[in-house]
Amino acid sequence: MPRPGEKAKSDYITGAARTYRVLGADEVPADHPVFLFQQIYKELAGPDGVIERSAFNPARHVRLLQWIQLFERSPEGRFKVRLMGTGVARLIKGDFTGWYLDDYVSGDLLEHRLTEFTAALKEREPQLSMSVIQPDQGPEWTVYRGAYPARKDGRDLVFVVIAPDSERLAPSLDAL
Repeated sequence: MPRPGEKAKSDYITGAARTYRVLGADEVPADHPVFLFQQIYKELAGPDGVIERSAFNPARHVRLLQWIQLFERSPEGRFKVRLMGTGVARLIKGDFTGWYLDDYVSGDLLEHRLTEFTAALKEREPQLSMSVIQPDQGPEWTVYRGAYPARKDGRDLVFVVIAPDSERLAPSLDAL
């Protein structure tokens, strides 16, 4: 795997752009990590629709953490990975913590992610989507994802939850 700063464009990741589709909240299964984070968002978002980073307690959501990424928007408008859960790292075949999104995603998929992140921050509401991933070997599979507006000390953040459609967690937030 390339080191931070080196380009790591992946057909495995960018191939998902062909099947990208925006979702409504009612299209995500009720026990999927994206749906469960949607409930957390409703609980934690302030009146302006943004989660303050200090309001999210990772200890309360341990089982969900593996499916969470946290991005910070730079003054130049690039998104840097501040946290990449272990499930996400397995899913996209690399831990890109400390990298900028455009260092490892390109093409249409990068445009989809940037559109989602920007819309989440501008509209101050979650952006949900799905796509089908076809690895080099093995069957294709679907992922659901959600981008949620957040901030810390006035800086824009985006919580991203992404997991295979087959991933299920206990529906009780306390059980996460």
